Amino acid sequence: MRLLSTKTTATLLALLAASCLSSTAAFAQSAPDAHTKALIEGAQKEGQLAYIDNLMAPESRKAMQEAFVKKYGLKDFKFTPYLLKSSEVIARVSQELKADRVSADWVLVNVATFWRELEKSGALMNYCSPEYKAFTALAESGIPDGGCHFKAALGVAFTPMWNPKYVKENIDSWEKLTDPKYKGQMIFSDPLKGAVYLDTYIGLRTILPVSWFKKIAAQNPFYLVRSTDIRDKVMTGEYPIAVLGYAPRAYQVRKSVQLDVSYPKEGSVVLGSFAGIMAKAAHPNAAKLWTDFFFSKDGMEILRKNEAVIAGRGDLPPDPEVEKFVPSISKIKIVKYDWDKLTEKDRKAARAEFESIFTR
Repeated sequence: MRLLSTKTTATLLALLAASCLSSTAAFAQSAPDAHTKALIEGAQKEGQLAYIDNLMAPESRKAMQEAFVKKYGLKDFKFTPYLLKSSEVIARVSQELKADRVSADWVLVNVATFWRELEKSGALMNYCSPEYKAFTALAESGIPDGGCHFKAALGVAFTPMWNPKYVKENIDSWEKLTDPKYKGQMIFSDPLKGAVYLDTYIGLRTILPVSWFKKIAAQNPFYLVRSTDIRDKVMTGEYPIAVLGYAPRAYQVRKSVQLDVSYPKEGSVVLGSFAGIMAKAAHPNAAKLWTDFFFSKDGMEILRKNEAVIAGRGDLPPDPEVEKFVPSISKIKIVKYDWDKLTEKDRKAARAEFESIFTR
């Protein structure tokens, strides 16, 4: 038997020691801190989470839930998710609060005034996720910040989307949509049925005059609400232009069909997609742990990859494939608006104005 030299033996022992240290460090790094450990134990006892959102497609929800369970080692954990339109989320939560029968632990939806009302009424849990410290870009762009009651996780923008098979120009300006050659070829996302579209309309009115909207009304647009339905009509060419398309939906079908999107040079309205925990959540530990995960780097990267969202975290590495459809917030010319001052009276007036312009 050939013996190893003293030098070789020493080298091997050093490598083994380094390997052990590396493994120990990796274990220490991955081990949850006391805060997270307590939430994991509590969430495991609760065994489930109910949440409502108006964002995640089924595949995104599945990816998020699987990653959440895996990251925290949860066993036999159940989810009860509800995907609703923004107006439906608001109506459901409002009705449940009025009846004092809250079913959802956690909510994700746009519309800042809704969240401010929940905050003022004491309907939200005061929870400061340690992940919140990475979310500054959206607040700096003018999107409301709810402190520890609610937080803007994502930016949401509705801008022109078109099928280049039928539309041969780059619609990089809102004005290009008024060209009479596009009459009968466009979809307008209905502000009377979707709260996010109404807020987008209100924001756009600060940079676009009533005359612009009258020209769009003269184009005889078709009205829809769901972003996937709008995208599908653009895909088939039945209506090759969406005035207020949702760019992530184009990203999701990029491997089967090319759809183009733009963020017009005059400016785009970027709304916050806010998340918070209900004060009377039946599963508070699970809701807190889900919040930590949703706002974490892991959670945001899953959402960005699946939904092509405008992520609120400032420490995510760039994703060139996503940025073809959804640029980082620093690259978007954002329409400035003080959303905290928007009232239901303002919304009512905007609805009336829209109805007077877009008579059907």
